[in-house]
Amino acid sequence: KEIMANVFRAAIANNASELPSLFYFFIVKLAPEYEALETGVGHELVLKSVAKACGKTPAEIRKLFQKEGDLGVVVAEGKKSQNTIGSFFGGAAKKKPPLLFIDVFNAFKKIANTSGTGSGQDKENTIVRMLQDGDKDEAKYIVRWLQKNLKTGAAEKTVISALARAISYTPPDKMLQKSQVLNNKKKIGESVFNELVNRVEFGIKEAGCEFPNYGKIIENLLLYGTDIDKLR
Repeated sequence: KEIMANVFRAAIANNASELPSLFYFFIVKLAPEYEALETGVGHELVLKSVAKACGKTPAEIRKLFQKEGDLGVVVAEGKKSQNTIGSFFGGAAKKKPPLLFIDVFNAFKKIANTSGTGSGQDKENTIVRMLQDGDKDEAKYIVRWLQKNLKTGAAEKTVISALARAISYTPPDKMLQKSQVLNNKKKIGESVFNELVNRVEFGIKEAGCEFPNYGKIIENLLLYGTDIDKLR
């Protein structure tokens, strides 16, 4: 929970506009439930994409999956093997720039909005491109996300709790002021901080019940910070 809260805090401090998408990423969704926005990507399509990205046949990937039980691990090992071979023949491989989170999330949305004749191939091409451009860890979590299991052990309520901690630690509305508050816990003390976290978490859950759109809720949190009454 604390690690996830720190990821959210980094987003608040550096690129707050990405926070709604980051939240949806962690709960393995693209949008509110009522929008029914799904990638429509099945296991076999992901498997074929992993095979292409790793330079192996689908049969080889299928066999590795049976052994590992996790296509994320399979693609990570495949990427690692590619790097080793590349280094052997051509010296140290040039390090690729890291994938930008928002580019990956937008690619997921692009996949979800792809339909019609040839859409399966288009989706596969988008996935393969991401897997090829990413490093082994990035590829692992791209695959796990597409399979709807990041394997972080965090349920949706845990992600909400982490968001509440992040908002309480680093109030977004204060980031817009000259006197930025990066660690509110240090400022107000642990006891008051814990009460604040509970209040913010309850406010997020209550708002989610009344208006099940976390994107809009987080947009308001970015404006009003811990002033939960303004979520109503």
